[in-house]
Amino acid sequence: MPELALVRQNLAPGQHLILDFLRVEMITSPTIGNLLLLQRAVARQGGRLILCSVRLVTRCILRTVGLDMCFEFAEDRSRALKLLHRSEEPRTDGLRVR
Repeated sequence: MPELALVRQNLAPGQHLILDFLRVEMITSPTIGNLLLLQRAVARQGGRLILCSVRLVTRCILRTVGLDMCFEFAEDRSRALKLLHRSEEPRTDGLRVR
């Protein structure tokens, strides 16, 4: 997917990304490879990549090839935003929530 490469090239330090898979019906090997590259680039910049609205078949494919643990998932956009917001709130004991 050329779009993922373009996003990867334009990452800002600390930028978080939410990728909405609501309209994705099928995932290919090159797309999985691009997602891994994007995940690494986001993490290197200090951000998080969250995949949301991922269909069961796509999650099963990622699990089958052993990559489901490489990504963070949320049910939908609003829950992905809540994950990001919750992790940025300081805890009373001085530790950050993950």
